[in-house]
Amino acid sequence: MSKRLNLVNQRFGRFIVKSFSHTSKNFAYWECLCDCGIIKIIRGNDLKTRRTLSCGCLGKERRHAANTTHGMSNTPIFEVWCAIIQRCENPKHKSYDRYGGRGIKVCDRWRNSFQAFHDDMGIRPKNTSIDRIDNNGDYEPSNCRWATKSEQSINTTRNIYITVNGITRTIREWERIQKFNAGIIGHRIRQGWPPEKAVFTPVK
Repeated sequence: MSKRLNLVNQRFGRFIVKSFSHTSKNFAYWECLCDCGIIKIIRGNDLKTRRTLSCGCLGKERRHAANTTHGMSNTPIFEVWCAIIQRCENPKHKSYDRYGGRGIKVCDRWRNSFQAFHDDMGIRPKNTSIDRIDNNGDYEPSNCRWATKSEQSINTTRNIYITVNGITRTIREWERIQKFNAGIIGHRIRQGWPPEKAVFTPVK
């Protein structure tokens, strides 16, 4: 049997692991304190795969939010909010491997409040979907925007590397350093600009 990982003091969703509880059928179980104050015994695998995120209070809050979203529970933005949580936190979701499975998370502010998500993102414009500016970053206010398919296509340049003055970074990283809007350097490169000029020419 492999050595058991020590999960004490680690956070999983709303749980903080307080102590090891017992082993049953080769599975380790841990005593966990939920943020709401409830203590539960949770199987380690369920914590590590984020299958169990709270004592049940989180699900209750989300169901409550679905019923108290000022008449927005059937709107496109509410559906987006539900979808990003599912693909980041539900291992059974068809897209989990591309999101939660590779470490993409929804920030606590949005995960726990549809209203906060709505306040930060605003009404979803027609023909847009939520887009993470940094494809390896989380769902959080600073990394998300509403974007059309063409805008998202432009933003795929974040994974293209260019070298300037001996330093190699993705286009998106250069844009972040230069404080350019997403897509500016990629557009310049496609227009045939030399990398150094594309990176260091100020935006007028």
